[in-house]
Order: sequence, then structure tokens, then C-alpha cells
Amino acid sequence: MWEKKKSNQLKKILDGALGMDGNPQELILGQLILRALVVCFVMFLMMRLAGRRFLAQKNPFDVLLAFLMASMMSRAINGSTTFWGTLALGLIVATTYRLLAFGACKYHGFGRLLKGEPELLITDGTLQKRAMNRNHVSNHDLHEDLRLAGGIDDLKKVKTAQIERNGEISVQRKPQVFDFHVKNGVQTIRLFIE
Repeated sequence: MWEKKKSNQLKKILDGALGMDGNPQELILGQLILRALVVCFVMFLMMRLAGRRFLAQKNPFDVLLAFLMASMMSRAINGSTTFWGTLALGLIVATTYRLLAFGACKYHGFGRLLKGEPELLITDGTLQKRAMNRNHVSNHDLHEDLRLAGGIDDLKKVKTAQIERNGEISVQRKPQVFDFHVKNGVQTIRLFIE
């Protein structure tokens, strides 16, 4: 019985410090700071639970999770939703993410379902218009990415360009060919530079 009374007192103190029993608009600065510290600690646990891939945000699935978590946790801080319930849901979302990432890693088909597949936009200097339309990539966007990712301004110099699973466009340039003629009767040297 003494333990239960002590537990109730601790809960009362914690609830008062976090502003659990009041109106969200009545939270004072100290309560908001304490809530933010608790949320920060729990977010650290969530990031460790979700894994390193989450921090890299390599695909739309990762970015979606980041937005979802940030939105949820901000509500826990400002008091617009239940504090402990929101933290518990955040941990569940992080665990679910980790399980989905594990499944995507172990089972290629599941990974394709979650993340999609890369798709060629240029093949040997030729635009693949259908792929560009499917991925909503305009000519202007593609040329911008060619300049930024490959330092290329001419389609004829592109071996392949593809939109990757994370939405970025990767570029592979055609090899440059140089012929060296020393003098008549000596074999020509051809040098390929990629």
C-alpha cells in the first residue's frame, strides 16, 4: 500500500511538471521545456530503433516517416494530444519502420513494392519519353540534372541517365575516344576515357 501511495505521489508530481492535467493553452515555459526534453530523449530512442537508413532519408518512405514523426512529436510538446500516448505511438511507428526496412532488405519483391524501381530516362543519348512522363520529369528538369550530376550539357554524351529509387537522377557519360596518330606507318593509338 505504501508503494502504491508513493507511486501516486510520483505520478502527481510528474503530471504537474509536464502540465498533464491542464489546458494546452495554459502550459508554462518550464512545462514546455520539460516536455521538449522528454520528447527529444524519446526521439533519440526512436531514431536508434528505426536504424541508420532512416537518418539517410534515401527514399520517399524514409521522408514520409520523418514528416509523420515530426508532426506527432510536436503535438506531444504543445499539448494538443495525449503526451504518453503520442510517445508510445512514435515508438510503435519507429518499430514498424524497422520491420518494414528489414523486410525490404531481405525480400527484393517487398523492397520493390515499398521503394519502386529505377527507370532509364536516357539510353545512348536518346530520351525515353514514356519513362519521363511516368516519372513527371520535364526536359528542363532532366537537363538541369545532367548538368548538376554529370557535368553534361549534350544528350549525345550520355550513355544512360536513370531516375533512382530515391528520386535522384544518376548519369553515366559515354566514354570519350581519342585517336593518337604518331606518324605514317605507325599504329594509331585509341584511348577511351570514362
